Amino acid sequence: MHDCGCTSDGSCPVPPHPKRLESMLANRDPSNITHRRLSADSSVTTQFGLGDGVIFPPERFPQGTQRRIMKQAAAAEPPLRGPLNVLIILTSYKDQPIRKDAVEYFKRLFFSKGEIKTGSVKEYYVEVSGGLVSITGKVFGPYVLPEKAQYYARDGWGFKEQAADTEPPNPDNNNVRTMAGHALDALLKEKPNVDLKEFDNAGRAEGTVDAFIVVHAGPGGELLNSNPAKDIWSVKWSLKKERVVGKSKTKVYGFLTLPEDAKTGVSAHEIGHLVFGWPDLYDPSNRSRGVRNWCLMSGGTWGSIVGTEPGTVPCHPSAWCKLQQGWVDVHVGNNRGTQTIMLNDVKVIKGSKKFSTTNASPLGTVYKLCPNGDGKSKQYFLIESRMRYGFDASLPGEGLLIWHIDDTVLDNGNLNRYRVTLLNADFKITGRPVSDPNFIDGEGCPFPGSTKRLNPTFDTTSIPAIEPQAQQDTFISITNISEAGPTMSMDVTVQPPLKSKL
Repeated sequence: MHDCGCTSDGSCPVPPHPKRLESMLANRDPSNITHRRLSADSSVTTQFGLGDGVIFPPERFPQGTQRRIMKQAAAAEPPLRGPLNVLIILTSYKDQPIRKDAVEYFKRLFFSKGEIKTGSVKEYYVEVSGGLVSITGKVFGPYVLPEKAQYYARDGWGFKEQAADTEPPNPDNNNVRTMAGHALDALLKEKPNVDLKEFDNAGRAEGTVDAFIVVHAGPGGELLNSNPAKDIWSVKWSLKKERVVGKSKTKVYGFLTLPEDAKTGVSAHEIGHLVFGWPDLYDPSNRSRGVRNWCLMSGGTWGSIVGTEPGTVPCHPSAWCKLQQGWVDVHVGNNRGTQTIMLNDVKVIKGSKKFSTTNASPLGTVYKLCPNGDGKSKQYFLIESRMRYGFDASLPGEGLLIWHIDDTVLDNGNLNRYRVTLLNADFKITGRPVSDPNFIDGEGCPFPGSTKRLNPTFDTTSIPAIEPQAQQDTFISITNISEAGPTMSMDVTVQPPLKSKL
């Protein structure tokens, strides 16, 4: 995959609300089933389809295909371009009705333009994709589910999945997957001739509904005071069995869940899993904060500005996420010697006061540096300029974000070696240690750092060093990093010997 760092049963829940995260980190609750650490080979045994890149059932792959490959299905699909048509089904529990304005609320949340002060899901994806993707769709319901909330939550926020060898067996094995199946049943009962082919977006996962969204009554389990006995934690998962619907025989398998009061952030995060195949970039072990508030797939889900609720202004996906979808222009720096690089903000928002007309492309630019100038290296650095405007207004700071990518690692589940690591200019790698909650989201994380050091340097002798995981020389140095601004500059030197150590 994107073998995302999700629960031991394979799911990728949304990161917890900031207040809940602080509580979990403080209490180190070992019973928290939503964020168990994955081992390197856990994709072989984890519950298929939960919070990963699964969009097809196992039977649609050649016999013998590794589950790790199946879990990369969403990320392996051709990048989506144009409208993303989503299917939204609103549901009430047997014992709990959904909010009265649910239809209008979710139409505005997902499809509106200029109606929500902080921005809709549609406006979010138009901005972060550089206009390459736009959310459209339909809202159905609300329909009344046949069971009460407790039936689906099952004292585990809806995640409990009975092992096949459990005795005595539970014939229902009910959880959020059951709920999604019941939601689809309700739609088909009300509209037996409905054609879901319109939700099969051209160019990817042919014959399959790409984005099936189930909205339930009540709050999400990711909130601070949620009740695992009756609240559902927002998640991407898959139905227990693939469904084939209507004359067009459109298939339905992957889905995501949202609470009735969902905000743009949680909605965009789960679409990131289901449609774009991005993994969670927060640390699922909860021993650190991962890349925290600098990416949609981590704490950036809960971005906000003064006077708004958490999750209303989610920040942009990281440079690595955008790279997977072709939403940025990538400049690869592998020439020997020193060159001065100029970077504008990775966001290209026409009409913004901070929009730079020097961008020749409608997409922002990311700079890629490979150890020893080796373009085939599985470890490399991505550098992007991020300023606080647009949806990035919620960022803790601004400047150059330098990401270390290690594609030999599955996910961000290993505290000592993440797949995607954000380097902190103020001398620490984001996410460690958990005893200091401030530096991770401090304004000094982007380069040149809050100290605004004269001629700041990022190389093998600096802190942090330019080889945070391999601990071997990359023969790269970055010097003379300018202060944060609409256009930033740096001197990049790639001076490898005849043979690379990495």
